Amino acid sequence: MQPSKSLTYGHLAVLCDEIAPILIGRALTGCYAIGGKRIAFAFSGEKFLFFCFEFPFVRFHLIEQLPAPITSTDFSEVMEAALKGLTLAKMELLNEDRILSLTFSSGFRFIFEGFSKKANGYLLDAADVILAAFRPAASVMYELPLHTPQNAPVDKLTSRAVEKLFAQLEEKADQLKRQHELQALIRRKHKQALHALEKCKSDLAQAKLWKQTQHEAVMLQSNLYRVRKGMAKVVIADWEQEGREIELALDPLQEPVKQIEQRMRASRKGKAAIPHLEEQLKKRQDAIAGLEADLQSLDDTTFSILEKKYVKVPAEKVAAAVLRRALPYHEFTSASGLKIWVGRSAKANDLLTFQHAKGNDWWLHVRDWPGSHVVIRVNKGQDPDEATLQEAMKLAVEYSKAKGQGVVDVAITQCKFVKRFGKGHPGKVLLSKFNTKPVDAASRGTV
Repeated sequence: MQPSKSLTYGHLAVLCDEIAPILIGRALTGCYAIGGKRIAFAFSGEKFLFFCFEFPFVRFHLIEQLPAPITSTDFSEVMEAALKGLTLAKMELLNEDRILSLTFSSGFRFIFEGFSKKANGYLLDAADVILAAFRPAASVMYELPLHTPQNAPVDKLTSRAVEKLFAQLEEKADQLKRQHELQALIRRKHKQALHALEKCKSDLAQAKLWKQTQHEAVMLQSNLYRVRKGMAKVVIADWEQEGREIELALDPLQEPVKQIEQRMRASRKGKAAIPHLEEQLKKRQDAIAGLEADLQSLDDTTFSILEKKYVKVPAEKVAAAVLRRALPYHEFTSASGLKIWVGRSAKANDLLTFQHAKGNDWWLHVRDWPGSHVVIRVNKGQDPDEATLQEAMKLAVEYSKAKGQGVVDVAITQCKFVKRFGKGHPGKVLLSKFNTKPVDAASRGTV
């Protein structure tokens, strides 16, 4: 399937055939809004069915885990309230069209109209009355839209392939959006630079009048006997123009001596500012040329370089990213607020268990399978609650080679009972005391 294509009825039919055997017979455990235009149904056994209503990414498929940000909307809340605990009884496409129907054990149905530019979702009761709609509904009763079936070749695809494809499309669309934002940012900077250039030219032109300002001060000094406070102007013979009379503006509110001092000060300041203003003028001209060149060169190949140049990442975000890369573990937070650390690699397991964890922290690992060390952070003398322990056990399976292998045992102990196996075996340990609990690695739940 090419990235430029939309999902057709044929594509959705293939997906429906893949998904239906997996979800039928499972109970719905939750409905989640993801951002503004996506929702996901959670089914028992931690199966997730994802729907996107946003053009041009309209689709449905299975996903392995809920993506962030998970939010709540009126639509998702009504859906969850009506369907939670109900079993999926039937999954089918209607009218040989891009319309998916999910029928639940109560007779309630969820209809997903996967049309490219007007995708919508409806919650219906057994009589097809619309109880809720993702976008406003045209009537209170649901009716199938008119459709002329079309036969078209279908590429082979799976939920995983669709998820990967649309992840690429959304990434490309996000880059295009950021590219347009970057272009607008550079244009704003170019406009600001032009204004700054004109201001610099004006200041330089004014500074270059320093000799004239100095000459006016000298003429006023020579004719001080003729100038009185309260005068708005004075006519003086200019000896540099063969005695031609010129008119000088005065400030009637200031003493004549003060006005002479002001002119002399402005003259000295203007003369001193000329080298700096000429340098600034050159810098501003070079900056404008650089902005214009960047605007001309902005495309897919130069975008990442120019984005780094113009879009400044806040220092705290940079520090957080560096810290995340430096830490040898992934960090999760349980529902009760306890931190769960999962080692990133064999060497990271070693660092996690013997440098970052404390002796009273709880330690987990899938027995007889390679995998990550898992540490539950607790206060001294504190035991993790059962829900946190279950989450940590699931993570131990998820980050191990035992994933999908049926029932396996997870070793549980405290870090003080974990010893290194020996040099040259990073991450390999000996346990002096531990308990085990079985976990169904296929369903990611405990037995």
